[in-house]
Amino acid sequence: MEKLERQKFVLCKADGKLTWVLPTARTGRYHEIKCLQAGEFRQWPDAIQKPGNLLFTIKKIFMKIGMLGSGNVGQVLAHAFIQEGHQLMLGTRNPQKPELVIWKKENQDADLGTFAQAAKFGELIVLAVEGNVAEKAIELAGKDNIRGKVVIDATNPIAKQPPTHGVLHYFTTLEDSLMERLQRAVPEARLVKAFNSVGHAYMYKPQFQGGKPTMFICGNDEGAKQTVMGILTAFGWETEDLGRVESARAIEPLCILWCIPGMLHNQWSHAFKLLKA
Repeated sequence: MEKLERQKFVLCKADGKLTWVLPTARTGRYHEIKCLQAGEFRQWPDAIQKPGNLLFTIKKIFMKIGMLGSGNVGQVLAHAFIQEGHQLMLGTRNPQKPELVIWKKENQDADLGTFAQAAKFGELIVLAVEGNVAEKAIELAGKDNIRGKVVIDATNPIAKQPPTHGVLHYFTTLEDSLMERLQRAVPEARLVKAFNSVGHAYMYKPQFQGGKPTMFICGNDEGAKQTVMGILTAFGWETEDLGRVESARAIEPLCILWCIPGMLHNQWSHAFKLLKA
């Protein structure tokens, strides 16, 4: 049994059975919480300390992760999944690149392969390539290897032209995001936008004086978003679900805003946080 912090459980009904769940764990594919003996609501850890009341087992679901992209974002997220105990294959155009051979030696528990191999390997896919090659990466990965799987889309549609006074240029419009293009390319994939609105140095276990930052996500598949919420919780984030895929038209430009302090003042150590009344 994993050690739990003091938190409140809530009694819910699922599949005709009463189940105690931990709301902050964002139950779903990532965490499975089973109640072995139901009883009245009590606050953790009192429930477990009183014999005959409640007994919980926490099962952490470990997954096979296919990482498409071997740049800074891909390697940081790969490290994060490895640290969390998942199996991982890092997918790249050229697995023989010297720097990736070194990466493999430093990460003996991970695998290295092509985009297609990584996509086939993964139960969950992470798309962590430059936005201008995202659709090509999906083609190289093989749409049959992606259909039906959760795909975390960490891309941004950054154009090749240089910034104007610190403002990045995008090759998309506010009427059609890159995520929407990717979803149309593989309609059966369960895309979730995430990790696109912060620098790679803060994607895993970010530490800020203002507390946990907020990761904005969106996607059409509710189950897929629950899975990603669980991952984000484990990675040290609060999550704000902004709805369906069209919301990527607002989430993707957050990268532009995040980069401006860096472009103008070389200030890159920040993240967004949603404050609620």
